[in-house]
Formats: sequence, structure tokens, C-alpha cells
Amino acid sequence: MCDTESVCSSSSEDSDDLDEEVELIRQRLQTLGTVRDQRYSGHPRPQPPCVRGESQARELVGAVARHALGDKVMGRIGCTHLHGAFADPLTTRPVTINLSMCRYDVIRQCAEEMGWKLVTTTNASVWWSDFSLSQERVAQLHKTCRYMNHFPSMHYITQKIPLALNINRMRRQHPGEFDYTPCTFVDHREYVQYCTDNPTSDVRYWIVKPNNGAQGLGITLTSQPNQRDFNQCVVQQYIDRPLLIDGFKFDLRCYVLVSSCCPLRVFFYRDGFVRMATEKYQPPTEDNVRDRCMHLTNYSINKNSAKFISDESADGSVGHKRSFGFLNNYLACLGRDIGAMWSNIHDAVVKTFLSIQSRLGQSYKASVGEVSGDSVCFEVLGFDVMIDEALKPWLIEVNHSPSWRTDSPLDLRIKRGVILEAMALMNIKGDPLGSSGSTPTAGPPAPTHDAVEMAALMGKGRRITPAAREAHEDMVLRNFTRIYPAPGYERFGGQPLASMAAVRTPAPPNTSPAPAAPRPPRGTPTPCPVIVNQPTYFNLPLLVAKTSPTSGVLVLPY
Repeated sequence: MCDTESVCSSSSEDSDDLDEEVELIRQRLQTLGTVRDQRYSGHPRPQPPCVRGESQARELVGAVARHALGDKVMGRIGCTHLHGAFADPLTTRPVTINLSMCRYDVIRQCAEEMGWKLVTTTNASVWWSDFSLSQERVAQLHKTCRYMNHFPSMHYITQKIPLALNINRMRRQHPGEFDYTPCTFVDHREYVQYCTDNPTSDVRYWIVKPNNGAQGLGITLTSQPNQRDFNQCVVQQYIDRPLLIDGFKFDLRCYVLVSSCCPLRVFFYRDGFVRMATEKYQPPTEDNVRDRCMHLTNYSINKNSAKFISDESADGSVGHKRSFGFLNNYLACLGRDIGAMWSNIHDAVVKTFLSIQSRLGQSYKASVGEVSGDSVCFEVLGFDVMIDEALKPWLIEVNHSPSWRTDSPLDLRIKRGVILEAMALMNIKGDPLGSSGSTPTAGPPAPTHDAVEMAALMGKGRRITPAAREAHEDMVLRNFTRIYPAPGYERFGGQPLASMAAVRTPAPPNTSPAPAAPRPPRGTPTPCPVIVNQPTYFNLPLLVAKTSPTSGVLVLPY
């Protein structure tokens, strides 16, 4: 195994140390062998690559990308971008994706950047839809699609009434642990009882939200909710002392990827949107309670204001829609503890999923049958979080299908990054040529039996060990960070880390080894090796190495 720690050991900002690390990385890459980054389209059959050198190069690339000096090292080397997967196209079909139920161009662009093929039939590797999927629909699509971008029963947190019911239930079971959402009621009698029990409550205004509402539609503020306000709506405490930026109220749109629910695996994207109101904030009164551009931070509302300012760069440091990077710098200048704030946001996200983990798992198993191999479903959710003046995060709502419109360069930078890295983390590969489906009518010679057998490991229903899945995630992770599994959540029904370590054994005890494949007759051409469970790379800053046609070693672009 390549010693990545020796290459990426220093975290000093000193220029000499940086030069030394750059030179070490260059030298190490030039000794690792060859990397295939081109697609084979016909004859003759390419020479087998150096599999060992290829895997070590990938390992080094991942280590450098995650290193503290990663950005500076890769910038100094002069890296460009690496696209597509390393699966051998002689033994596997390209990944196909059906986007007939998706209206966003950026999803199509990302799929094309991944080297995926757009199709209109349900017989596709990936089904990507803007709409949630019922349990019955998932079961139907599972017959022809290997991956879907929604879980059944995720509506238990993406609809406002079920979310309030689940969080309130967890509050009763674990007092003091789920107080990251504003006080929310779904029934008028509960609200009346609350007012009776808390006559000195300082909650002066409430916000009424439709259960399935989006983009701020149907939201109103009131000081005294009545019976009609609870008609398919929730009544939620209004946070009247929010943290302000330049005098404006704001919220955070956080992107969260769920790659599996059995077991649960959750990733948090490190960048997102600071969505600001366009009117200077004032505490709600009867005179300003109807000023939506003051009290609501929804982008779909404020973008229509004459005062809305759009950032024409991708930096996200000006205007009414900014980036998390700006927020971190802003709070750091004020001397605030941003580490604790983000840790509390991660904690709120994990607890929200744990509140429905059992229901999510039951619906998933009922839809796809026995859980084996990769997760059939994945989902990118939008968590809307508000920060109060004490820097406490409040979960406002969860969006099952966040908007992927790219109205600005900042939109394109962040949303494209979310989608590409989510696609890469899922490690989606095409079906082997020997599997069901249409057979190519032209192309290279049919792969040998050994190649098809190895490629089948990447096909439908392939089993991936927890250790292999985590190794792939560690290789690909760039702006997503894994926030679950994590210790400390066992009391909420989370899976203990000890039990997760126990399932890392490659095979159960007393399992006989698989018989060795018969040796091919003498003179049979050696099949091109297939790289199994290798990461899919995406258009983010990663090292790029091309094969020299003369020396056969890695050549870095300068």
C-alpha cells in the first residue's frame, strides 16, 4: 500500500514545506505506474494496465485532496479535472439515467460530466425524479432500475405535520435532547393547552405553514392562531430574535445526502446558501406582520423584490444570497464559536433522521425485499436552518426535492458540486455486458468468461462490505462530510459503532473459500483486468495524471 501519510504529513503553511510536498507528490506519482483515463471504443484490445499502480495512484489522489494543504498543493501542480469512471467499457455498459421526471438542466449536465447516458425508458441504471416516490412506486421501479433518488416514507420528515409529530414524540421520550425545532403544534387543542400551561410564555407571534407548502406559499404570521389555522397546517413559534447580517434576517439552506437507510449513512455538504431577506429586520408587530420580505427568507419570495441584489460572481460574499464561507468569515470576525454552531447543526440533522429510522427501514425493505448489496435508494435533501442571536440553530423544515435552478454563478457552483459529489459517492457503475438488457450490435470482441465474472461484481445486487463502502467514501469525499454513523446516538435508536465494526469481517465463520477459477488453456490471451469497486471521479479539484505513450508512467500537467 502506498504510504500516503509520508507524502501528506505536514500541515505547515510555510512556503518551503509546500514546495517540498509538491515535489514529493510529483515524484511519487511518477513511480506508481499507469492510470487509464481514456475510454476504449474499439480494436485493438488495450494492453492490461498496472492495477496495483492505478489503485495506489487513486489512494494518493484521495489523500492529497483531503489533506490540509490539498488546495494549495493541487493548485501548485496545476491540476485540471478528471471525469468519468474507471470501469472497463469492454465488460460493462455505460451508466444510464432517466431524467424524464426532472426539469433541471444542471442534473443533466452533471450526468453528462459523469459520463452517464440519458435514456427515456424505465430500464435505466438511475431513475432521477423531482417528485417523491411512494412505497409501491419504488417497488415497481426496482424491477427495472438499480438506483432511485428518493426513499419511500421520507415524507415523515419532509412534510411539516409528520415532522412535527415525530419531533414532538422524540421530545417526550428524550426530554431536552430534541429542542432544536421551534415549538410546533398540529392541533388547536394542543395549542390551547400550551397557552393554559404557560400563561407567562414570551411567544408573541406564530407562523402558520401549510403541510405541503413550498417556496413560502401560504405562510402567514399571527399573534393568536384560531381553529382555521390548523386546517392541514402547522402553527410554529416565530423566532423573533434571529441573528442578523447587516441588519437582515437570514436562514441557511443545508444540503444533506442519505446514501443508505439500512444501515443509515448521512453526509453533510460543507457549503450552502445564506438566504437573506430584502427588508431590514424589525420584531413583528401588527403594522409589519404582513411584510413578507422582512420576516420570510425564502429565495422565491425575496428574488422578486426590487431591493434584491444578486452576486454576479461565484464567490458568494455579497448580495442577498451568500455562501457558508462568507458566514464563517463573518462570524469569525465577530469572535463567535462557529465550530459549536456547525456541530449543533450536524447533531440536529442526525437526530431528525433517527426519529424516523425504523419507519424508513421498514418501508425500504417492504419495497425492495431483503436488503443486500448497495442501497437501491439515495436522496439529497434540503435542510432549512435559522440561527438565533445566541448562535443556536433551529431546524425550520426539510425539503424532499430542493430546487436545482441555477440563477447565478453561485447557484451553479454549489448545486453542481452537491450533485456531482453525491453521484460519485453512490459509486454507480453500469451493468455487465452479460446481464439482461440489449446487447451491443457492434464494438470490441466479447469479453472472456473471467472478465464477465469479475464485472458481475459491479452489477445489480453486488454485495459491498462496510469496509469497502467506507474506503470508497473516503476516497471520494471532498465537500461532503460523513456525520452518521457516529458515536453517541445509541440512546436514540442509532446503530452502535461496535456492532458496525463487527460486520466488517469479509465472510462469516465456517465459510468455505470459493473454488479457484479453472486456468485457461495455454495461449489464451490475458483478459484486461477489471477494477472492482473503484471510485467514480467528478469535476472537482483532483489530481490528473495521463499516461505517457513512451515511458508508460504518470505525467502531470504543468
